[in-house]
Amino acid sequence: MKALALTIQAFGPFADTQTIDFNAFGDSSLYLINGNTGSGKTTLLDAISFALYGDTTGKERDATEMRCDYANASLLTQVTFEFKLGSKTYRIQRIPKQDAPKARGEGMTSKGPEAYLWEIHGDASTTLLASKKVTEVTQKVIELLGLNSEQFRQVMVLPQGRFRELLLADSKDREEIFSQLFQTQIYKQVEDKIKEQAKEVSDQIKAFETKIAGILETVELSSSDAVDTEITTLAVEHQIKLQQKNDLGQAHLKAIKQHQAGLNCQQQFDNLTAQQERLSIHLKEQPNIDQLKAAMKRALSAQKISPMFEQMELLTQDKLKLENTLQDLRVSNQQAIQVLATAEQSAKTANDNAKTIEQLNRELDKLQSYQDALQKLQLAHADMQTAHQAAQHQQANLTQAQVSIQTLKAAQHSAEQSLEGLQALVTQETDARLKQAQLQEQLKMVAELARLESLLSHKKQEGEQANQQVQIALQALNAAEQTATECQMRWHLGQANILAKTLKNNQACPVCGSLEHPQPAQWQDASHEIEQSHVDAAFAQVAACQKKHAEASNHLTALRTQYSELKSQRDQLKHALTTDASVEALNQSLADIQNQIQHIESAKTEQNNTQANLGNIKQQLSALEANLQVLQTEVYHLQTQAQLKHQAWSDLQTQLPEAYRNLEALNSAINNLQQRLAELKQAQETARLALEAARSRADKAQQSLESSQQQLKDLAQKQAASQQQWQMALEASDFKDVTEFKSALWSAQALEQHQKTINTYEEQLNQINGAIQQLQTSLADQAAPDLNRLQQQVDEVKVLLDNAELEFKAIDQRVTLLKSVQQKLALAHQENQTLQDEYHLIGTLSQVLSGAAGDKVNLQRFVLSLLLADVLEIASLRLKMMSNGRYELIRKEDKSKGNKTSGLDLEILDTWNDSSRGVATLSGGESFMAALSLALGLSDVVQSYSGGIKLDTLFIDEGFGSLDQESLDRSIEMLKQLQASGRSIGIISHVSELKEQMAMRIDVHASGQGSFLKVVV
Repeated sequence: MKALALTIQAFGPFADTQTIDFNAFGDSSLYLINGNTGSGKTTLLDAISFALYGDTTGKERDATEMRCDYANASLLTQVTFEFKLGSKTYRIQRIPKQDAPKARGEGMTSKGPEAYLWEIHGDASTTLLASKKVTEVTQKVIELLGLNSEQFRQVMVLPQGRFRELLLADSKDREEIFSQLFQTQIYKQVEDKIKEQAKEVSDQIKAFETKIAGILETVELSSSDAVDTEITTLAVEHQIKLQQKNDLGQAHLKAIKQHQAGLNCQQQFDNLTAQQERLSIHLKEQPNIDQLKAAMKRALSAQKISPMFEQMELLTQDKLKLENTLQDLRVSNQQAIQVLATAEQSAKTANDNAKTIEQLNRELDKLQSYQDALQKLQLAHADMQTAHQAAQHQQANLTQAQVSIQTLKAAQHSAEQSLEGLQALVTQETDARLKQAQLQEQLKMVAELARLESLLSHKKQEGEQANQQVQIALQALNAAEQTATECQMRWHLGQANILAKTLKNNQACPVCGSLEHPQPAQWQDASHEIEQSHVDAAFAQVAACQKKHAEASNHLTALRTQYSELKSQRDQLKHALTTDASVEALNQSLADIQNQIQHIESAKTEQNNTQANLGNIKQQLSALEANLQVLQTEVYHLQTQAQLKHQAWSDLQTQLPEAYRNLEALNSAINNLQQRLAELKQAQETARLALEAARSRADKAQQSLESSQQQLKDLAQKQAASQQQWQMALEASDFKDVTEFKSALWSAQALEQHQKTINTYEEQLNQINGAIQQLQTSLADQAAPDLNRLQQQVDEVKVLLDNAELEFKAIDQRVTLLKSVQQKLALAHQENQTLQDEYHLIGTLSQVLSGAAGDKVNLQRFVLSLLLADVLEIASLRLKMMSNGRYELIRKEDKSKGNKTSGLDLEILDTWNDSSRGVATLSGGESFMAALSLALGLSDVVQSYSGGIKLDTLFIDEGFGSLDQESLDRSIEMLKQLQASGRSIGIISHVSELKEQMAMRIDVHASGQGSFLKVVV
């Protein structure tokens, strides 16, 4: 990333808008950010960090606290930063949460945070990449830079007082930073992928082991060998039980067959008895069948002569129907004659009425001639009314104009009086505004005083709590020191006791050299012997308590310092405050003056509106007076025209009869005549058509009557012949009369049904007799069986068979289950062995890649250690230059203690005594040189690898003040050499020697109205 431009507004100590164009320093630049303490040098780095990530470089101030107190209330706090990544240029703008003036009315409103990110193209056009949501913009910046805010501060900014962070970072933190810079996440992904595969195989192995245990649990055995043993043991017993079951099965089948034979025999005896009972019941129906046969014989005789009887009956019915029809035709013929006479009379009447049609036509022509005259009369009347209305409308306009002129003159007078009163009120605005500003400043000071009082109270409570923590830590330290001393004494006594047990007479004591040992040391409480580890643990606890006591004491000192500073600010503010009024009184005074100002503003608005209204009134009055004369002339002209049109209408009215001067009455008279003519013509035509129809119906009725009379004569002759033939057939039959004939006559369906009943009876009788003969023949030599004895034999054998089947089933199920388990176990062991072989390979590989084995260096950390070696090689060259050849940075080779990750820890090599030690042992100036060398070396190596993050900008905040003159000169010389690599380096310092050696500067000047910037090239 390379900085191009920075614009800050109402940010930190900068009250207005300040802009830095970094392009002014050229592509390869080393420049100084110079200024007095507190002027705002570090604020420039805070602004860049805030623009990119929304927080400051030290994270000690919240973004909402960065607003400048000197800034105008209408000026928003915001930062705009342009930077370049590779070939692409970006602009980011960020606005923190702040209070801003309301768009309407008085007072302030809370404005939420905003952020915008654009890509700037070569033609100066932009593309918005993210907007509004600050988290979304921050995430997009992290994706572009490849660094979060913490990593950005460690590799691109050496903040004031925090330049040692990257130098002293542990192996884990340095791994996270380097992996982002060198984009080595692929190695971590490989490691995680292999680890995931190893876990999957391991889980599968555990699953199979669980599965094998579950399979064995189904048979309640503990191993595969136990399964094989039990299968072998049960094989013989299984065969014996199978043979017993088969033998009992054969015996049970034989008993069932004997019982079934007995059932079949008993069923035949039962059938014989049932058939004999059925025969007895069937023979009781024989008399009814005989009677049915006799009735059927008479029905057949009646059926032979029934056709002649039916023909006679049919002819008789036809003759009766024709006689009825003939009577109806006689009545219809008489009616037709009457209708004809009526039609002839109606036709005569219609023809007489038609003689008046010619007279009615002459009257219709006369009325239709009145229609044109009436239309002209109506048009003249309409013109007359239009002229009268126009004259009346214009007269009304004339009257309205006269009223409007009087109204506008009254409004003009009222507006001029109102303007005089408003002008007197507006002149008070300047004094009210001045008083408002004074009250606001007093309220601001009172609020700040209240805030300081609250902070002092809070800091006092914190100080009391911190003092309690110091006392608690001191008590814990004293107790730990006492415990450690006692533990060490008991350990020494224990060691003396151990030595005393080894002493022998005439052998020198290793402590005093005496050959005699009259009073050797004795351990009184052997159950509480102390080991060296106990002593070490006790003194470690003392060290921990000392650390807690020091931290608590430092915290208390810091709180006391903060309390003193706040108290001093409060006293200064009290001295500056010139009023003793309360906040409520000040607020009330401010509200009163604001109400007065608001009233004045309203008066000003009203004054402007009144002036504008007065101008409009004068314009309207002038226009109305000019238009009044025109309206008077038009009214006279329109009234004259109305009188002329009224005379023309009166002349036309005399030409029409009074009864027909109304169009509706005239049209009604014409319609009545036309309707009368139509009715006369229609009546004449209707009478003619009715006469023709009556004559046609009368002729048809006479013809139908004559035809029916001839048909009746012919039918009577046929009916007499048929009746004579039937009488002769009846006398020749067995029937005495027609009544006896009809009672014997059956329908064809009844004959068929009765014949079927006779046939069914005889068939059933033959069937029953045949069955009885067959059963008597079959049972001739047999006796009835004993079914109870046969059933008892079946039941006894069945009980034995069921018991045998249960015993066999139990053994068979157990054997089947065991064989199934045996097969499943074989398959599971085979698959488990395959997984074991696979895990032997991939599990070992996962342990090596993840650093679980060996030196606890995973794959990514191994790759990063090689990259770190390159970084340290370049960094050491610069460090040797700045330290006059004394120091080099090297990678720590010793393995970390416990489970702590290692591989990326640093040490300092001191070439003067050829020894290495921890980087934390360096002094302040030495640490600054080492941190600067490491940051520059890291930048060189990152940019040398393709795909890495480009670090072509570095900011150094202070630190040079800790160097002696010689080290400072060498450091500056080394930084100047870096310009050839295209890197931009900004140094923040107030050291005067740097200002003399560096021509390009950004000077930060402080003033009573806020700081401002000046770029010196």
